Amino acid sequence: MMSATEDRALTMVRERLRAIDQTWPQPLPAVAERLLARIAPPGWTLEWFLPRWVGESIGLDEALTADLMLANVLGLGYVRLQDDLADNVVESAALPTTVCLSALLYQEWMALYRRLFAADSPFWTYFARYQLQWIEATLHSNRQPEATFAASSDDDLSWLAARGAPLKICCAGACLLADHEEKIGPLTSALDHLLAGMVLVDHAADWMDDLEAGRYNAFVHYISPLAQTPEHRETNRQRVMEEIFLGSAARPYFDLAQRAVQQAIQLAAPVAGGALLDYLRWFEEQVVAQGEGLAGQARAALRQATQQIFGVVDAIEPVR
Repeated sequence: MMSATEDRALTMVRERLRAIDQTWPQPLPAVAERLLARIAPPGWTLEWFLPRWVGESIGLDEALTADLMLANVLGLGYVRLQDDLADNVVESAALPTTVCLSALLYQEWMALYRRLFAADSPFWTYFARYQLQWIEATLHSNRQPEATFAASSDDDLSWLAARGAPLKICCAGACLLADHEEKIGPLTSALDHLLAGMVLVDHAADWMDDLEAGRYNAFVHYISPLAQTPEHRETNRQRVMEEIFLGSAARPYFDLAQRAVQQAIQLAAPVAGGALLDYLRWFEEQVVAQGEGLAGQARAALRQATQQIFGVVDAIEPVR
């Protein structure tokens, strides 16, 4: 639940966004409103409030944190639409409005940052670096790594986080405005680990949709080294189902996601405020809950199947 202060900040950002989009030609304001509803908290709490959490922890003026929140949401809208285009999920009839809205969001995003940072500010170096990470990740988002997922170490998962790299821009901005550039490294490294954990959790939830659409999915890759292409789709689906219901219910996979979030907490603890750390700890709980939920579903399905076949359940061992 958001605090009263966070709720006021959320309302303020929404009002400022609406003031901007009402200057655009029709039908873009209505499309922008639908996009705003789609990327709003609670599903996108981190993306909206990260600038505020970082700014508050380093003593940044409240008006500047509000500007950074607005910039972050403008950038989030732009990136979300670009991801939709890259993932080929935009219907042909919606392409013109999607492209135009994306361009206007980017324009407003840049205009706000230009008011906050001089042309020679180091901010623009950070901006270019994180944007390049996102561009490279988007270009190769459906390219399956050559190595098996099992061969990946905790640190090897940074590539999973790269499509969320623009989120690091607000951290750099807040730290520079508060004259704390030394905190950019720890905060953005913490974000890399958090984003990797988030991707792992999202892929575990979305594996069926991704497999059907031909999108790379880390959860499927963890279970099956086969390419995620149409000719292997049924085999990959069968292997995932076997892992969930007959194997370990992907416990090591969720352990990896949990470790990623724990690393984020360790990196952020010396430099982040309580609100960000609270969010990180909350998300770690979500990782554990999703892993346990999947294992619980597997146990329940096995118990039901055994009862239907044999009429007994006592002999069923829990999935480990």
